[in-house]
Amino acid sequence: MKELKDEGAAYKEVSIKEVEMKKGLKLPGFEAQAFATRVNEEGKKREYQVITRTYFGRNRLFRVHCDAPRARAKRVRDLFDIALAGLEVTAEDEAVSIGQGFVSQRGGYSCVIPEGFIGVLPPSNSKADMAFSSRRDDVMIYVYAYGYGGILVDHVEELIDYYRDELKIEKEEARVMGGKGFIATRTKGDEITLITGTVREERVFRIHTIAAKGKLDVAKRAHGKLVESFRIARK
Repeated sequence: MKELKDEGAAYKEVSIKEVEMKKGLKLPGFEAQAFATRVNEEGKKREYQVITRTYFGRNRLFRVHCDAPRARAKRVRDLFDIALAGLEVTAEDEAVSIGQGFVSQRGGYSCVIPEGFIGVLPPSNSKADMAFSSRRDDVMIYVYAYGYGGILVDHVEELIDYYRDELKIEKEEARVMGGKGFIATRTKGDEITLITGTVREERVFRIHTIAAKGKLDVAKRAHGKLVESFRIARK
């Protein structure tokens, strides 16, 4: 199980399942249930149940979050389900077509989520714009998109300085994402990260796909599909 950190509380994720919005647009999504142990000012511990339902449209994520003492979990769950039953998104530009397209207005790109993956929000301490997780949670894809004033070679050198011996540049200049980019891998312990990136229009765009060595073939297929579908939004 993962340890998720948010506002100083440690969450143990116990289950995750795919869901679909019932009313309005049939947006795909996922529900995560977790438990959190918190300590009050007097040093007493109390366990809480956390339920998060997330739906993703083309331009935005829609999230409903519930956090309550575990002793009241059943009653709170009933109220949570009532609230979800009334949730409806009708904006036509949020419709998700077959293939689960995703558009990030903040990041300035669009892509198609690989088959077998779902869109999730990155951890609060991550600089990634978006993340996609395999159903078995054994492959993770992170998309980075942020402003940058340098050129491609500058960014590659910065990554080499940051990752040092963990990073191997496969191609320092490659044709990716409709322009000049680079291809690299990072090896740390049993994990391998596939990295494809480019610097265009004063922004960095990078896709990092992380997998255990035994899942490398799955990671390569998913990474390739996402890179192939990646489009940079014009200003």
